Amino acid sequence: GRRTTSSPTVIVDENVSLSDSQLRLAGTHSGESIRSGAVNTKNAVTFDPGTYLEARIKFANRPGFLNAFWSKPNSESWPPEIDFKETPIRDDSDSYESMHHIHWTTDGQPNGPHADYSAGRHNGGYDKSQNWTVYGCRWLQDSVTYYINGEEFARVTDPDIMESVNNGAPFYMMLDLMNWPGPELIPSD
Repeated sequence: GRRTTSSPTVIVDENVSLSDSQLRLAGTHSGESIRSGAVNTKNAVTFDPGTYLEARIKFANRPGFLNAFWSKPNSESWPPEIDFKETPIRDDSDSYESMHHIHWTTDGQPNGPHADYSAGRHNGGYDKSQNWTVYGCRWLQDSVTYYINGEEFARVTDPDIMESVNNGAPFYMMLDLMNWPGPELIPSD
């Protein structure tokens, strides 16, 4: 069954593995703690406008987890944030969709008043936990463009959003699996 009490997510190295050129992130339990895998490029590889990033991903389909490929300022001044792909799993139907967002500041400065822009939801008509999907994002001075399996999915060109994102540069990238903080749905043991 599902637990619905609040429980912290703890990032642990043993839930991250690399073999045959595939990164695997696992979600496990240790008592009441949820243990999760994550990788990031903080202080190692950063990027600015003029960058294209992509990852070939197969979702973890486990209710209570959020699968994410995202980025934020290396300075940790939040917002802004570019979510290349997020998939919160509440039930089996969620593994067909991905969400794409930009968190930005209404004053254009990092760590300012938060606003959220949804670039949309993608449902490719297939279970993304059983099939690989390539998510890409091109960040230019005047736009952020999302790609799914090589096809343009959405483009953000709002000057206020772009000012906020650009002022947050440089960013670092993350791939992670964590407890979905939405409806406090905690993965079962």
